[in-house]
Amino acid sequence: MSLDFLLRTGEFKDLASAVASPERPLSVRGAIEAAKPYLAACLARASGRTVVFVRPESAPLAPFESDCRFFLSRLAPQAGSATLAPLSENPYFEVPPSLDAASSRLRLFRRLLASPPAVVVTSLGGLLKPVPRPDDMAGLFLSLELGGEADREAVLETLARYGYAREDIIGSPGEYAWRGGIVDVFSPWEANPFRVEFDGPRLLSMREFDVSSQRSLRRIERLTVPSLREFTATPDFVGRWAAAARRRPGGPSRDLEARIAALERGDFGPSFSAQALVVADRFVPVTDYLRDPVFVVDNPEAVEAEWGAHLEELRSQCADLLAEGAFAPPPDDIFPDRLRRRVRDQAVRLEELGAPPARRKAFDLSFQPAPRFENRIPFFLQYLKKLQSESDLCQIYLLNDGTRRRLATLLRESDIPVLETDEPFAVAPRSEVALLVGALPGGFSYPREKLDFFSEKDIFTEEKVIVSRASRRPFFSQFQDLRAGDHVVHGDYGIGVFRGLRRVEVEGRGREFIELHYRDGDSLLVPVEDLNLVQKFSRSGPEAPPLDKLGTNTWDKTRGRARKAVEAVARELVELYARRKAVRGHAFSPGGEWDEAFAKTFEYEETDDQLRSIREVRRDMESEASMDRLLCGDVGYGKTEVAMRAAFKAVMDGKQVAVLCPTTVLASQHLKTFRDRTVLFPVRVEALTRLQGPREQRAVAEDCRKGLVDILIGTHRMLSKDVGFKDLGLLVIDEEQRFGVAHKERIKQLKATIDVLTLTATPIPRTLNLSLSGLRDISLIETPPRDRLAVHTVVTPFNARLIAAAVRQELGRGGQVYYIHNRIEDIDRVAELVTRLVPQARVVAVHGRMTGTQLERRMIGFVRRDYDVLVSTTIVENGIDIPLVNTLIVDRADLCGLAQLYQLRGRVGRSARQAYAYFLVPPYLELTPLARERLKALKEFSELGSGFRLAARDLEIRGAGNLLGHRQSGTMEAVGFEYYTQLLDRAIRELKGEPVEDENPEINLKVDIRVPEEYLPQVNLRLNLYKRLASVEDLAEIDRAREEIADRFGPVPEPVENLLRYGALKHLARKLRVRSVDRAERRVVFKFRADTPVDWSRVTPLLKRHSGSLSPDGVMSLFLRGTTERALLDETVGVLMELTR
Repeated sequence: MSLDFLLRTGEFKDLASAVASPERPLSVRGAIEAAKPYLAACLARASGRTVVFVRPESAPLAPFESDCRFFLSRLAPQAGSATLAPLSENPYFEVPPSLDAASSRLRLFRRLLASPPAVVVTSLGGLLKPVPRPDDMAGLFLSLELGGEADREAVLETLARYGYAREDIIGSPGEYAWRGGIVDVFSPWEANPFRVEFDGPRLLSMREFDVSSQRSLRRIERLTVPSLREFTATPDFVGRWAAAARRRPGGPSRDLEARIAALERGDFGPSFSAQALVVADRFVPVTDYLRDPVFVVDNPEAVEAEWGAHLEELRSQCADLLAEGAFAPPPDDIFPDRLRRRVRDQAVRLEELGAPPARRKAFDLSFQPAPRFENRIPFFLQYLKKLQSESDLCQIYLLNDGTRRRLATLLRESDIPVLETDEPFAVAPRSEVALLVGALPGGFSYPREKLDFFSEKDIFTEEKVIVSRASRRPFFSQFQDLRAGDHVVHGDYGIGVFRGLRRVEVEGRGREFIELHYRDGDSLLVPVEDLNLVQKFSRSGPEAPPLDKLGTNTWDKTRGRARKAVEAVARELVELYARRKAVRGHAFSPGGEWDEAFAKTFEYEETDDQLRSIREVRRDMESEASMDRLLCGDVGYGKTEVAMRAAFKAVMDGKQVAVLCPTTVLASQHLKTFRDRTVLFPVRVEALTRLQGPREQRAVAEDCRKGLVDILIGTHRMLSKDVGFKDLGLLVIDEEQRFGVAHKERIKQLKATIDVLTLTATPIPRTLNLSLSGLRDISLIETPPRDRLAVHTVVTPFNARLIAAAVRQELGRGGQVYYIHNRIEDIDRVAELVTRLVPQARVVAVHGRMTGTQLERRMIGFVRRDYDVLVSTTIVENGIDIPLVNTLIVDRADLCGLAQLYQLRGRVGRSARQAYAYFLVPPYLELTPLARERLKALKEFSELGSGFRLAARDLEIRGAGNLLGHRQSGTMEAVGFEYYTQLLDRAIRELKGEPVEDENPEINLKVDIRVPEEYLPQVNLRLNLYKRLASVEDLAEIDRAREEIADRFGPVPEPVENLLRYGALKHLARKLRVRSVDRAERRVVFKFRADTPVDWSRVTPLLKRHSGSLSPDGVMSLFLRGTTERALLDETVGVLMELTR
């Protein structure tokens, strides 16, 4: 007997025969949770029909479908499975469905048009909503094929109708962009976006591209893009809907005409997915696509009870909306009851408890759950020997071959015979235990057949393998989010306001300038080729900076002060680095067997960034110089594991480790994490916090002084005079910037001769990281775990029912909720409101005015799951990692800053579960104009658009402040973050002795150097291109830019080719310290600075060849032969290249 054993049992054959007959309903008992996916796969294989497996509303669908997929891969490799999740939790809330739910439903619909999957896992909320009929369904997918005919305008219109958001640069699924003959689209079905290039009515090429670099990766032949909507959204459909809505019983609602007008503008709100069903003749039950499905209902009592309660809630909400005069179709129209009755009458019912009613035919299966051993290996070996003595056949599924080999060795050492096989239907002798590789979801036994199946998590501590993936940063460039009215910094003239691009006729040629406004109405036109002098002004506070006045020296003074401050920081950093390298520390021994054994007990697979950081820390510890490394990464990205590897290495060398945390709660969490990881090793981990009594604290401190404590974790209490170490080798500091000045002085004393590893979740700017390379050791962890889902973010008006539904949904899946309310005065009333809305929720409130002990006790109670909902002020912004918190509700989110919201949102979504963030705002009409602007930014933020990038930049500014010291914040605010980092980079390079070029040569060759508007209509993209080519640092970058322009925007036109050559010319002129290059007809005049590095011996041949002249003050005049603009530029570039050789 093997994994297909059930198909051969008498009881299953009887069940399969009954399923094939019209006899209904049927009851099945004895199908335990771990065996249900297996039973579904067996039914699909035996019947040859699609099994529609209906679960309760509160039960997760995706993990169950994944388990079905595992069994189908063994029993019917050609068959597939799918989920049919509810499109949204509540059709009356204006809450957009998650992209995952919408795209997974459309993926299933696509399969239904061809060949249905063997198993569809769903709930009544997902199953009952009608879907478009076949002729409409085909129109929900855009298919493109290389060489085929396709109209660009029609494709753009289709993407807009499908609900894709138009952006200048796409960065997230569900977005599209276009430039000339190129259309970029990011399908939620794909890992990367695609670039489609048109040549008139023909598809010239299709390429997959990288969202981080915006560069093409590979060519593709065909592409299918799904709609994000379950209705056709054509003008014809809108007309049909309007007519049907006006004819509804009871007459039109008060808001109907306004709603129809919005639809005609293409403004479909989230609730229209349900309202579209008013056009009833365009929709059919999903079962119309399935040929004679087998319905299986899991725990039918729970399914019926939960659906009944949900339906009652929806009816109540519908009645409220109708009473307010709003348009709202009744829930019975959205979820027709006819299909539910069919499911009820025809289903195979998996009964949980008790005997089924006499009228149902019942089948008994004898599944039993496998025991859980949780790393208690001796008990597991003893249990296996008992099963063997009873002649049971045992199969153990392990997640990888390495674990299988280790377990095989262990079993053989215990005299248990083993068969290692990859054949799922291999039948081992009953004396041998079969070891296979596979993700068996959970173990079970079948006593009637004397069969036992174990999964890896039945034996070892539950594992969740996270496969590493490449790091992906959002594509960010200087002017990507620049809007008219934004502040900018000009290196020579100071802070002004950007007003836009202006085209001006100069000497008969159209040239582009950026227009900047200064104080008292002054304006400045900056040639786009000089954009390297302009930076966007990023500020850390909400106040707008004062504008500079042209023709005065205010900016010179500000810039001078900034330069002095920056030079002081650069000097301090360079001296600190030199001092630290001079101090000899303890060189730890290279890693050995203990280090390897400790690494193997890590329950996840390390990401690439984690592995690199671990190697960097290990290298630092093994060198004689004292380590002082900063480890930067988002919460949940694995910083603690890197710190634990370092701590373990130190302990194995006989040294003690101190872990310093800013809060008691964080210290308590670290204590649990460190103890769990070191449980199998001879390591003593203790903590020093306010939660311990004085006697316990004294005992721990005494043992620490004697060297009996290996790792001590604590708050600033650990810095007290009475706490000492016998032989401290490593100090780990979590979020150093959150300690006070006095504590930092004590930390500095500790840091003198020991290795130090500092952890921070605040991102360090990439520009700063590059300029500090070699001065401050920084490790970046930018790779999120693979199955970390994006947080589904919703911006919506306050709605008590929505809050109740969100809390109930999270509690239903065993999770916890953050409710952020930033007013201490009425926070207790909000906690009472949540309790009233969801009586079963255990609610606790915390805020900053509580005593430290009271706050800590409540927070630790929440961590221990004594409470379900934490109502809090924004003090949780820098909170702790609680994987079970996957719903965040922020009251009056319009009053919070973007960076604050970004950090708050980072509190949820730290596990493989889908997380939700609800940003509650007042109704749109009640908002002030300023608040409306903020709301607009919030909406961008929720779509991971420009708001996301701005929030990330705000956090980087904060990170820069933490890294460089808060005394620099005034300087940074005076000149702007970008300009500050540019000054710092220059100062450090000068101190390192690297060449720095800051002159800006004036070049006027009277050629057309612009990006034509018809080639690239988006102003921000043109600005980025000008900026990049004005800041070129080597000639190879010109070739890379040319390739990228052709890739992203299409064939390069003549003016852009000129611009590329101009970029090369400007780079060479800077390098040779040329003051200016001017052209008069076909004669070009070069003016060199006195300190030019030109080799004058190379000038004589040039003068002869070009009938030129050279004056004593460094002015060279040459006659060029080129008659076209491109030829003149090529010749000029050639002259300067000859002088640089």
